[in-house]
Amino acid sequence: MNALIAGDARPRCDARNKLVRRARPLMGTLVGIAVRGDNTDQLETLIREMFAEMERLEAILSEWRSDSAVSAANRAAGVAPIRMPVALAEVMEVAGDVSRATQGAFDSSWAALSDLWTVDDPDFRPPSPEAIANARKLVNYRDVVIDAKAGTMYLRRCGMRLGLGGIAKAYIAEHAADFAVANGASHVLIDAGGDVVARGRNGDRRWTVGIRDPRVAARLLATVELHDETIVTSGDYEHFANVEGQRYHHLIDPRTGAPACESRSATVIAPGGALADALATGLFVLGARGLDVVRRFAGVAALLIDSDGAAHLSAHGATRFRLHPSCSTAIPRA
Repeated sequence: MNALIAGDARPRCDARNKLVRRARPLMGTLVGIAVRGDNTDQLETLIREMFAEMERLEAILSEWRSDSAVSAANRAAGVAPIRMPVALAEVMEVAGDVSRATQGAFDSSWAALSDLWTVDDPDFRPPSPEAIANARKLVNYRDVVIDAKAGTMYLRRCGMRLGLGGIAKAYIAEHAADFAVANGASHVLIDAGGDVVARGRNGDRRWTVGIRDPRVAARLLATVELHDETIVTSGDYEHFANVEGQRYHHLIDPRTGAPACESRSATVIAPGGALADALATGLFVLGARGLDVVRRFAGVAALLIDSDGAAHLSAHGATRFRLHPSCSTAIPRA
């Protein structure tokens, strides 16, 4: 999903207002933090605390950690409910909203399919239709039962697995940005492998990010100015394999159990990180018709590149994305 390139283009600002950038491997990607302020030592301390906050939330939301709340829910599938930490409850509330809006094109229970599509493995071979059909039986967001009053979650069937890679990363980055603001840093940009959260400004202008062409890495399709919001891109170009002339990637359509085939990339701007992340995933799966879903959410704009390379904008997207000449065929959606 690393489709966004954070930039500052040497903004004009008071010389006392310093920019400190640091990066660290986290959440399966390289996470970069940029913070502006007057005291470099304080900024360095704050950045360390921001990374610690992201590590704390990752420990709750990662299905790859055996001690996480998500892993506990997966182990208890079909057996018993688990108590949800606040972070997991917040993520699952958004997950449910987007799953219902997209009719399962986004589905947090998709992870029962993940072992079939290890496209980064040099020996990857597409799974059989029978294997896909068997795993698909364990994928259904309606079987993720949330009891908000009791603060619990229950996966109804043994073998079900949550996978929050399509929603948790931007949520975690957003909370780190809000942590920075609460601790006195008003101007923050976090790039979590293409999930970008902005707070405040970059000197005398807004933070600016670029959306890359999903087939030509060095070419930008558009730029966006951000202020107190999140932008996320889901794309088929970071993790994929070509087998006997067929391209397979890691973004699975939960309804079919196979890689989604309607899009090359989907970029969503939203007020909240979890919402931006989940909608980008759902829109990628749905393709251009998913723009009708995007319009139901306040403050959201989207740019979709379909499977033929044509660009489509949501209604609000026409005012948010500054298209480059290579993206001049964009089609605004009413």
